[in-house]
Amino acid sequence: MRNTSRCIPAHLATIILCAAITISANPARATMNLNGSFEGGAESPSGWMRQPGGFVGEDGHTGSKSIGGRTRTQATVWTSDPMEVEAGQSWRISGWFRVKKGSVFLRADFLSSDGAVLGSANTPEIVKNRRESGWRYTAVETDAPATAVYVRMSLIVRGEAVCDDVLLTPLIANLLYNPTFEAGSRGRVTFWDPDPILTRATAKSGSGAADETGGRNGAGLRIRSDSSWWAMRNIQQPIPVGLTTFRLSGWARWEGEAPDIAIAWTDNGGVLHGLSPATARETLNGWTRFEVSDAHPPVQAETMTVLLVGNTGTAWFDDFQLEPVAPATNLRRVVKVHVNQVGCERNLPKSCIVATNFVPREEGNFVEMRGESGRILGRFPLVGPERIHNGMPDDWGEYFWRADFSALKKTGRCTITAVVGGVRGESYPFLIGDGVLFGGTATLGVDFFFVQRCGFAVPGWHAACHLDDALLPDGTHIDAVGGWHSAGDYNKLMYENGDGGVLYALTEAFRTKPRVFETADRDNDGVPDILDEARWGADFVVKMQVPETGGLRKDVSQGPGRTWMKWCPPEVHTDNIIGTDDDPVIMPGEGNSPLAIGGWMRLARELEQRGEDGSKYRASAERLWVHSTQNGETGFSPLNLLSALDLHAATGERRYAEFASRCVDTLLASQIPSGRHAGAFGAFGEHTAGALGTYALKFPGDSRTPRIRGALARYTEFCLTTAENPFGLAKQSVGEQDFFFEPTSTLGHNFEIFARAWSAIITYQVTGQGAALTFALDQIDWVMGKNPYGLCMMEGAGSNNPPRYHHRYDSIPGRERGAVPGAIPNGFVRTPRALDQPGFDMSRSRIERDHPSYRTSEPWLVHNMWHLLAVSALQRVVDERAR
Repeated sequence: MRNTSRCIPAHLATIILCAAITISANPARATMNLNGSFEGGAESPSGWMRQPGGFVGEDGHTGSKSIGGRTRTQATVWTSDPMEVEAGQSWRISGWFRVKKGSVFLRADFLSSDGAVLGSANTPEIVKNRRESGWRYTAVETDAPATAVYVRMSLIVRGEAVCDDVLLTPLIANLLYNPTFEAGSRGRVTFWDPDPILTRATAKSGSGAADETGGRNGAGLRIRSDSSWWAMRNIQQPIPVGLTTFRLSGWARWEGEAPDIAIAWTDNGGVLHGLSPATARETLNGWTRFEVSDAHPPVQAETMTVLLVGNTGTAWFDDFQLEPVAPATNLRRVVKVHVNQVGCERNLPKSCIVATNFVPREEGNFVEMRGESGRILGRFPLVGPERIHNGMPDDWGEYFWRADFSALKKTGRCTITAVVGGVRGESYPFLIGDGVLFGGTATLGVDFFFVQRCGFAVPGWHAACHLDDALLPDGTHIDAVGGWHSAGDYNKLMYENGDGGVLYALTEAFRTKPRVFETADRDNDGVPDILDEARWGADFVVKMQVPETGGLRKDVSQGPGRTWMKWCPPEVHTDNIIGTDDDPVIMPGEGNSPLAIGGWMRLARELEQRGEDGSKYRASAERLWVHSTQNGETGFSPLNLLSALDLHAATGERRYAEFASRCVDTLLASQIPSGRHAGAFGAFGEHTAGALGTYALKFPGDSRTPRIRGALARYTEFCLTTAENPFGLAKQSVGEQDFFFEPTSTLGHNFEIFARAWSAIITYQVTGQGAALTFALDQIDWVMGKNPYGLCMMEGAGSNNPPRYHHRYDSIPGRERGAVPGAIPNGFVRTPRALDQPGFDMSRSRIERDHPSYRTSEPWLVHNMWHLLAVSALQRVVDERAR
C-alpha cells in the first residue's frame, strides 16, 4: 500500500543538501482550510461566526478583509466552525494582529467526536505598545490530544484589535525521501543508496535495487546478499533543530535471515554516533511491521538517516515513515544569532537576525552587544518574530527576529547575545569599524585569483599547467596560455563575467583604495599584487582577441569532448605538450567581455602613471570597442556604458561621452512602468541600474541625471518589494510567483546577490535613499554569514566557512578541502525536496561523497568579481561618510 497521508513526495534531485530547517509538511496538507484570510464569504467570512463585539475589518494584513472586536473586558468575538483534524498530529497556530488598545490572542480548542473540549492552546497575548503599532505576528505550537477529532478557533479581545492570516499548520510529516521506494527514470530507487558507514565483523556483499512489483502494493526495495549482508540508506538530512524524539516504522518481508532496520545518527563528517534499532511488531499478509517509537539522537549527532540491512538471503522493504514524536513537547529550545562575520561599518546600517524554534509567551526580547572584554556596549530590541513561507510547504522552519544596532558607533571586535524567552544564543565574533568589509575581504579576493591562475606555477598549490592551450576549431594552435581557471574546473570562459570582468573588478578595487593593496607584493617587483593579477588577466584576454576583427574568441575547454571533466591536479590535467590528442580546444563562436574594454584602459593608465608602457592595452581596448559597437544601438548595453565612461575618462574624446548619453536614453526607456516588475529593468536590472547610477555620478550636471535619479528611486522601490523578509534577501525570480531559490536553477546565485548590492549602493549614492543602502548591506550580509546556516561563504573570512568546496584542487595532496583562500562558492539552492528553502551541502568527508555538490559548493570567478565590485562601491560610501 502507499501510505501518503504524511509523505513528502520524492523529487528528481540527486544531491545531499543539508537544510537548516525543521519539518516541511506534505504539500497536499500544508494548512487547514479555515478561511484564515477572511476573504471568502460575502458580508461575513465563511466558516466563522461573529460573537458580541465582533466586526469585519476592511484593511487586512495581506488582503482586503480582517476580523476584529471591541470589548470592555476580555471576550470571545469570533469563533470558527469545528474542523476535522488528523489523529496524532501536532499543530502551529499562528496569525497577524494589530492592537488599537488592550490585547488579543487566538485559542484553539481540540474537541472529541461529541464536541467536548479535550485540550486547548493559546497564542501568546499581543498587548498594545508604543513601539510597535502595525501588524504583529505570533504563534504557538501544540501537540493535539490523541483522541481529538475536531478543532475550533476563537479570537479573544480585550479592548480593540483586528486579526488576519490565521493559519493552522501541521508539524508532523514523513522526513524520509521516497519512503515507498519508487524507481526513477534510470530504474534505480531515488534517494536510497548503498550505505558506506556501517561495519560488521564480516565483509559486506550484495546489492539493492528497485522491485517494481515487490512492494506491498506496487514497488518496493529489494536487498540481496547470498552469504553476508548489504545495507541501503536514505539520503542523510540534518536533525531538525531542537527536536529530541523520533519514531520510525516500516514493513519488510524476507527469504532467509531477518533484516535489520534502524535510525542511524551521524555527524556531517559521516561518523556514526549511534543506532536506534527497530523491532518487529506485527505481521500482515506476509509482511512484518518494524517500529522504534522513542528514538533519541546522541549529543554528537548532526544528521540522521534510515538503514535497511538485508542479511543472508533476500529481503523486501516498503512504506516507511520517520517522523518526530510530539514535536511541541519534545523540544529543546534553541536561539541562534546570525550576523555578517567579517564585520559591520561603523557609520552605516547594521543588523542581525535571531532564529528560534519557539515563540516566547513574554515580550521584551533583546540582543546585547559585547566587546572583547565582555563589557556590554548596547542593548537593542528584537522586532518579530516572522516565518518565511509561513504555513506553506516551503516554510524555512524557524521563527526569525531582526535587530537593528545601527546606533552603536563603538569600534572593535564584538559578539551579540540574544535573549528570547529566557533562552540565550550568541553570534560569531565580528568587527565594527571603518572599511572593515573592504579591508577584510578585498585582498583575500586577490589571493583567490592568484591561486586560480592557469599556465603558472602557484607555490604550495600546483605546477604550471595547460601549457598546450589551445586549438582553434579549425585545428590551428594559438598561444592561449594564461588567465584563470574559471571555477572548480579548469576551463576559461570568455563571457561577460569571465577574465575580462575580473580584470575590470581588480582595477576598480585598486583605484577605490590603493593603500589597502600597496604592501602586498609577493614577488617583490615593486608592483602591488592586485596590479600583477590584473595584468595577468589582461594579457590573457589580449591573446584571445581575434586579429582580423578585434572581437574575442570563445571559451577555452581543457581537452576535447568531455575530458575537461577529468578530476586531477591541474598540472597533469593535460600533458602540456602542443600537438597531442589532449590539447585543449577553443570552442566555436564569439566571446563577449564588454568590461575588458574598461579594464584594459584603466590598467593602461595605471601602468603609465608608474612609468610603464600601456599602449598594448589601449590598442586592444579600442579595437574591441569598435567591434562591440559597430552595429549601432545593439551595443547599447549597461556593461558597454560602463566601459564607455572609462574610455572617456582616459581619452577625453567626445565620441565616448556621446555614446554613453545615447546608451543612457535607451536604458532609461527599458524601465518597466507597471505590474509586478514596476521599477525593474527587465527581470531585475541590477546591471542597468548600476551603470545608470555610475553615469549620474560622473556627470552630476548632465540633463539626464534627474531622470536617472527618478528611475533609480523607482528601482529601489522594486528592490524592496523583492526583499520583504527578515533577512532582507531579494528573491531570485520575480513574476507571477516569486522564488528565493528559482526552481529551474542548477546552482546558487551569490554573484547575483553581490551584483544587486553593487547596484543598490550606487543607487544610494545617486538618490540618497537609505533604504537602498540597507538593501545592499542585507545582500552582502547574507553571503558573509547572516543566513540561516550562519555560514560565511568566503573562505578565510569570518568564523564558519563551508566545510568543503567542489574544486579539482581537492586532488592536490594536503588540499583535500579544495579550499582556495578567498573562494566564494555558488551558494544556497533549493533543498532536495525541491522546496523554496535554503539548502547547502554541509558534508565534511569523502565517507559521505567524494566531492560536495557543485550546485552549492563550487567556487567561480564571477562571485569574486561581483564581490570586489560591491565592496569597492561600499568603501566609497564609507569614505564619503568619513569626509
